[in-house]
Amino acid sequence: MGQIFGILGELIPLVAGVYCILYFGGYKTPKYNDESQKLKFEELKDKHGKKFYFGGIFLAFYGAYGIIQILL
Repeated sequence: MGQIFGILGELIPLVAGVYCILYFGGYKTPKYNDESQKLKFEELKDKHGKKFYFGGIFLAFYGAYGIIQILL
């Protein structure tokens, strides 16, 4: 039972990393309710996009490493 909760706990950084890679890497565009949300996201992406992208890679590897450690 402890392994299940450990794996679920490690899925959080894995999913967050994939989210950052997809959205800030330019592979997927988010859905906007209005034009102001689009402008805010584009501003954030222009200013901090590379940091979020590389942070997402780190998070994805960290989550995958944690899952592997729990399973072994």
